[in-house]
This record gives sequence, structure tokens and C-alpha cells, in this order.
Amino acid sequence: MFGRIWFILRKPKGIKQIPHETSLPNGKWCSAPTKEKSMSDLQVFNFLNVERKLKDITWQAPEMSKLWRYNLHYFDYLNSEPGNSNNEKYHFLLSDWIVKNVQFQGDAWDPYPTSLRIVNWIKWSIQGNELNSACRESLAIQSSWLSKRLEKHMKGNHLLANAKALIFAGLYFKGQGANKWLHMGCEILEEEVEEQILQDGGHFEKSTMYHAVVLEDILDLLNILGFYKPCNYIEGGLSEKLRIKAAQMVTWLKSMTHPNGEISYFNDANLGSCLNLSALYNYAKNLGIEEISHNQKDSIDLHYSGFCRMANDNFSALLDVGSIGASYLAGHAHADTLSFEMSLQEHRIIVNGGTSTYENNQQRLFERGTKSHSTVTLEDMDSSEVWGAFRVARRANIVDKACDMHGNPQTVRSSHNGYVNRLPGNPVHQRTWKLDGNELLVSDQVKSSSCNEGVARFILHPDIEINILKEGRLWSLEKGGKVLLKVEVIVGRGEMGKSTFAEAFGKIVTTLSIDVFLQAGRASTRFFY
Repeated sequence: MFGRIWFILRKPKGIKQIPHETSLPNGKWCSAPTKEKSMSDLQVFNFLNVERKLKDITWQAPEMSKLWRYNLHYFDYLNSEPGNSNNEKYHFLLSDWIVKNVQFQGDAWDPYPTSLRIVNWIKWSIQGNELNSACRESLAIQSSWLSKRLEKHMKGNHLLANAKALIFAGLYFKGQGANKWLHMGCEILEEEVEEQILQDGGHFEKSTMYHAVVLEDILDLLNILGFYKPCNYIEGGLSEKLRIKAAQMVTWLKSMTHPNGEISYFNDANLGSCLNLSALYNYAKNLGIEEISHNQKDSIDLHYSGFCRMANDNFSALLDVGSIGASYLAGHAHADTLSFEMSLQEHRIIVNGGTSTYENNQQRLFERGTKSHSTVTLEDMDSSEVWGAFRVARRANIVDKACDMHGNPQTVRSSHNGYVNRLPGNPVHQRTWKLDGNELLVSDQVKSSSCNEGVARFILHPDIEINILKEGRLWSLEKGGKVLLKVEVIVGRGEMGKSTFAEAFGKIVTTLSIDVFLQAGRASTRFFY
């Protein structure tokens, strides 16, 4: 809290004009993947699936959401298409941004968009697009400003992005100031990669999307360190540490990805906010990252990040059996403990509800809430108290966990205490998954001194249709008229329900669910073919 107050109250008064002579590289730049195109030739921007013309909204865009405005100031579109060398529209945008954004004021100068903008300008420049003197001067001022506005109160992926930007600027420019930025960034990076990248390779915010974002950051850093080769320590010691972390992160991400190549929807994850995964993996390969041996059909306990993957020739089930995130940084956490997603071969079957917005509204609360996830909700209450857009109060903690990933059947059992001291009877939810050949059995038990009403909700991917075979008991799950799976409620009372699925920001569709109401605190649901 003190850090947050300090950050708000203590702002640098200004930045003196600083030298902006650039360095000469002595290595090779590895072509980085391009971002998804978000700007047309007519300066029409499309972020979060919302399109606007720059002339209509101005750079300040007060009518748009904060995240949309952030995207406008990231300048990802500089690197969204290959072969844009000396493109006049981009040079115009850079100059226009400098003129129309008052220094150190507004969203444009918040540390996070400043960090991403610094990196994007530099990446664009070193790929053959010369920045004029005004742009280089602005870039140096932005870097100096950032060095005094580090998000140490936020930490997480934001602070890592700050460090990345300082390293980029420290290598790109010459002089005493640049050296200071470089060493400041390296010091932060050394500390944060050890804290944020867990022993199993997962990012500690436990979001597959942000994991992919941080992996791209680390790959970019390896790229620019190899491009400038600043000194033996930075080139050797730090680069080697980043290489090890990158290999672990690639393997973790593949473990938490569905067979169709899409990420799983845990903790503010959605499509479109990170690089295409195939492009990301190729980038790692081109930088010489040798991933740890991995097979999509392997089952694995990602103990340190709190996930499991259960898999065989046909099923892939991704389970959340851990805490909701770093204890001091749960802004991207959802009340999703003991939720899971499941695919049958390349077909997505069971999903979590995804994330469509970061705005502080009812939709945001719903998407973070337990009912938007494939897990058990008791008495219509969230398993962890999610507040506002990015806050969490009382949280579900795992109280026991047992994994047998190589047995027959494969079995994972876990319990959480999110409802203890919040509901009568201090209920503890225990869920057991058993994967055996052609079936996945999901069993729920609520251990409580009194009866608690609950529902085990299985949210279906929008592509999946339901055909009732036996009311309240048996259904077939179909896609394009083809039966993929059958679902049988063994214990409990089943109903067809409705939910929502947010594939990406600004994209929400209605989807179906199978809701199994607990009987005497128990439910058991079988998925088979």
C-alpha cells in the first residue's frame, strides 16, 4: 500500500534534454514474429474488437476504455506487418504522437504503455526504419521518465516489462544515462525472473495468456542481448539464465495448451492478446532455445504453478488444483479453484468462461466469479472473494492434493477451503478426476457439518451442441451433427443450462452448460465415448 501511495504522490517534475546518440550493433537480429494487424492505411485502429478512426477519437480517446487507450499507445502496430521500412504512415504517427501527447501526462505516459512503446519503437528502428532526431530525443526522454516511474508497487508482468524497456533503451543508446538504464533493467530482471518464473516453468500469475506474453518478453531480451553483445556478464551470465527459463516456459505452455493449439482459459486468459503460439515457438527455436522433451499425450503434475495435465490418446484435461496466484499479486486471478478444461482430440469440449473486459463492471465480476468456470459453486457464492476489476479478498486455498498420473486409471484429487468461515457448516469442496481409456469421471464431494446447496457446472465450448438422451441423466455432445461424447450424471440431478464464453476481449457469445445439482453434498459425472 505504501508503494502505491508513493507512486501516486511522488512524480518526477520533468526530464532535461538528454543525449540521444544510438549504438552500433555487433551481432545479428533474429526476425521476431509480427503482431496481429490492428491498423489500416486510413489510420483506423482495431483493438479489443472495437474499431475507431484516429481523427474521430484523438490520441486521448476519452470515450474508449482504458485498456483500449493503452493499446493505442503501445504502438504494437509498428511491428504488425513485415516489410514496412520507411513507411510514411508510421513516421507520421510517431511525429503526431510526440506533438499531441503532453509530456508525462495522461494514459500515454503510464509506465506500462511507455514500456511497450519504447520496445516497439526500438524494434521497428533496428529492423531498418531510421528514427529522426525528434523521435530519438522523445524515446530517450521516455526511457529516462520510465527509469523514475518503475512499477515496483505492481510487480508482476508490469515490472518485468519496465525492466525489458530499460534494457532495450540502454543498449540502443550511447552514454552514461543509457548505461544506467541498462544496469537498472538488468538488476530488476535478475531478481524478477527468479521470483516470477516458477520451478516448473510457469509464470506466477497463473494465466496462460500472460505466461505467453512474458515468454515473448524473455525471447525479445535474448534477441537484443545477442544483437548488441554488451559485455561478458550480460551476454553470458544473464543470457544463459534467460535461455534456461525460456526452455522451461515453452514446455510449460505446451503442457497447458489444447491439442488444437489454443491456450487454456485460466485467470484472465483469452485469445488475441498474445502472439500466435506457433509463431512464438518458432521464435524460440530460431533463437536456439531447446525445449525440454514434451509430448501432448503425456500427463504431468505442474506442482509449483498448481496445474495438472491428464492425457491419453484421445482426452486432454487441464486442471486447476492450486492457489489462485501470487499472494501479493492476484489482480488477474479468478475464483476458479478446481475448475478444468477438456478436449477430445482436437475438439474443445469443456471450457472456462474467458475474459472479455477489464472494466470495473458486472460483466467483469461475473467472468471472474465461480459461476463462469467449470467447477462447483455453493449457495451461489464465489469460492474466492473477487472485488472490482483486479482485487481479491478472502481466497480459496488447497488443503490436500494427491496425483497418480501413471496409474490405471490416472487419478487427481484435490480439496479447497474457500467456503470455510463463509458458509454454515464450513464446507470443503473435494473434486476427483479419473481418466481411464475412453472415459473421464469427475466426482465432487462437499464435506460439511450442514447441508449446502451446490451445482457442478460444466461449460461447453460454443461449437458443441447437446442432444438429450435421457432427461436429467444422459446427453450426447455433438459437433456438426457428429457425436463426440456422451455425458452421464451418475450422482446428482442434471440440467441443461446457459453460460457465456469470451474468446477474446470484446467478444462474448452464449453457450450451453451441463449443470449437475449436488445431492447430499455429492455429484458424479461421466464423460465417455
